[in-house]
Amino acid sequence: MGETVVILGGRSEIGLAVARRLAPGATVVLAARRSDHLTAEVAVLRDAGAASVDTVEFDADDLTAQRDVLEAIVGRY
Repeated sequence: MGETVVILGGRSEIGLAVARRLAPGATVVLAARRSDHLTAEVAVLRDAGAASVDTVEFDADDLTAQRDVLEAIVGRY
């Protein structure tokens, strides 16, 4: 089983650049406020060699949501 990479802020240029660099062979989890807006980013990471790409909703301004999304990610991967 390969690495799992979690990128908080998956729609940002920096987040996508880091994800692209770490993608080959990895499971990439992109977290963003609107995960339904990550279609282009998912395609970029698949083209970069990610084994799989998942998306999750994440609001960095909501402390409860931060804890919940991280617990869900740790529980799944």
